[in-house]
This record gives sequence, C-alpha cells and structure tokens, in this order.
Amino acid sequence: MGAHAEKRMEQRHDCRGTMNWVYFNKECYGTARILNFSQNGSCFETDQALVFGSTVLIHVFKCMNCVETTKSPANLRWDALSEVKWCEKQSDSDNTSYTVGVRYHYYPV
Repeated sequence: MGAHAEKRMEQRHDCRGTMNWVYFNKECYGTARILNFSQNGSCFETDQALVFGSTVLIHVFKCMNCVETTKSPANLRWDALSEVKWCEKQSDSDNTSYTVGVRYHYYPV
C-alpha cells in the first residue's frame, strides 16, 4: 500500500510499549508494539496484516517513554474497540512487519 493521507487532528504521543490485538468476536489475534497514540486512535507495528475496515479489540500491556501522558492520561486507551483505518507493509531483509493505524470507537458513558 502507498502512504496514507494525513487526517489526524489530535496531538500524537510517542509510546514504546506492548499490546495485543484481536479481531472482534474472532479467534485470530496477535501481539504488537505500540508506536504512538492520540485521543482518537493509535498506531502499532505487528507481524500480520490487518483487514482494512475491520473491528479489533486492543489491549495495551505496557507503555514506556510516555512522558506526555502524565498531563493527560485519558488519551491512552488501555482497552479499546477500534476500526482499522490503514495497514502498510514494512519489510527489510530480515523480516516483514505491518504498521497499522486504528481509530477508537466512541461509546458515551
């Protein structure tokens, strides 16, 4: 896939952490390295391509280097249903990975 068009309106916060993702109500799941997040979405790297438009449940285990989150901890969704907005193949000579962008589903409380 080509580069995705920048549509983000919120400030992004860098994060180096670990997470799991799972297709909603399915058995297929994977691990990932979270790269950054905002109030409405996040970006992570995983070894599987995710289906554009699919719903995934994400669970963040650990977020390191998140200095900015101390000011607004609500921006990081530790558990969230989200929609896959883009998925780009990243490959080098040793392995192939995918960078995935998701937008959180919003459910008023």
